[in-house]
Amino acid sequence: MEYFKSGLKSVLGTPQPGAQPTEAETIECLVNRVETSTLLKDRRDACRALRASSKKYRLEVGARGMNALCQILELDRTDGEIISYCLDTLCNITSKEVFEEENKYNAPKNVNLGEQFTEMFLKNPENVTLVLGFLEEYDFKVRWPAVKLLTSL
Repeated sequence: MEYFKSGLKSVLGTPQPGAQPTEAETIECLVNRVETSTLLKDRRDACRALRASSKKYRLEVGARGMNALCQILELDRTDGEIISYCLDTLCNITSKEVFEEENKYNAPKNVNLGEQFTEMFLKNPENVTLVLGFLEEYDFKVRWPAVKLLTSL
């Protein structure tokens, strides 16, 4: 069995011991899962992870994930949980405030990322129409993030 493992390692390559993926690689992997996963549960988990990362790594999540999040709003509108995660993530990356977690890491000091991501979001008028449509939902977990996002825009 050990022989098989060593042969497999030589073919596939071995990862460097102690090498952790960077935050950009992690965000890219999550965005890839959002875009390509066929199972709703996988997309939902990736959106949950993006939401958790959106305050700390706003630049990476916004730059790499904006289109994927807008695509989720359009295609998965029947699932309230994934919509809630997407709206919360969009609210975090378009926010004018600078988060504490963001200050500790790699945030540029003089650039207002929230305004830039808001402009990117508003370039497509269908995005605003989608968010307005979520105000008609009865689920509070969908309505509240939609109101927060519209307020921040």
